[in-house]
Amino acid sequence: MDESGTLLTIAEVAATFLGFSTIFFVLRRDDVPDDRRIFMRTVAETGLAVTFGSLLPFFVHGLTHNAALAWRGSAGVFAVGWIASLVADVRRYHGAGLSATLSGTWYSLDNVMNVVGIGSLLWVTAFGPAVSGALYTIAMACLLLICGASFIAGAFGRPR
Repeated sequence: MDESGTLLTIAEVAATFLGFSTIFFVLRRDDVPDDRRIFMRTVAETGLAVTFGSLLPFFVHGLTHNAALAWRGSAGVFAVGWIASLVADVRRYHGAGLSATLSGTWYSLDNVMNVVGIGSLLWVTAFGPAVSGALYTIAMACLLLICGASFIAGAFGRPR
């Protein structure tokens, strides 16, 4: 588990985004337009997911004492959760009438991060331990970038 320091740092940064988004939302609840409110909700959910996902391999490794199983199992579980979350996010944006938010350069970068992250997790799940830790860490970093971009969009407005 050579990537432990990096994953723990990613978990700490994600928890910080989670805290900032919660404070921002509580302090400015009435002033925030719907699109920015949804971005802040995305930050909270993504921050929680990254924190959980970054710690998951440690829990599995502690239970099984098998690094390969820890990486593959964690990657598989987290990939399924990430895909389900994407489906829920798209439905939420369409349901709130914010379909225009799902276009442009900003959303294209978000899509690239999703494809790279989920692809890395699926690779770890399918092919195993050769570079599992590095690919899992890349996936968590991609999701952390999505969290940071959503925080910027929610707190300061989405760039055009």
